[in-house]
Amino acid sequence: MPPRAPMHVPVEILRRDGRTRWYRLSADVSVETLSFTHVVPETRDGPLAIAFHLPGDAAPLRCGAYAVEEVVGEGEEERAERRAVRFADLDEASRARIANYVTERLGSS
Repeated sequence: MPPRAPMHVPVEILRRDGRTRWYRLSADVSVETLSFTHVVPETRDGPLAIAFHLPGDAAPLRCGAYAVEEVVGEGEEERAERRAVRFADLDEASRARIANYVTERLGSS
């Protein structure tokens, strides 16, 4: 699993049919996924389009995505919840921007 960096920004989420739009606050980001502070409802299944800004970056990132489950909680409280999206068609330039953000945020080289 690639490293994740904390990131708390609003994320615009659209159904690919363009008829439904909502927002979620992000929790962290990696080059493969973006997780949220709250669950993505099952009614928001299927292909999605997302848009968000990396902190300090004026240009938005836009790509297709699919809601996925993540394990949350520990011990007896551990469970899977739909709290993330997996990027479906993130271009290489956007992937590099995210990778740079993660590296800078985590202090890695």
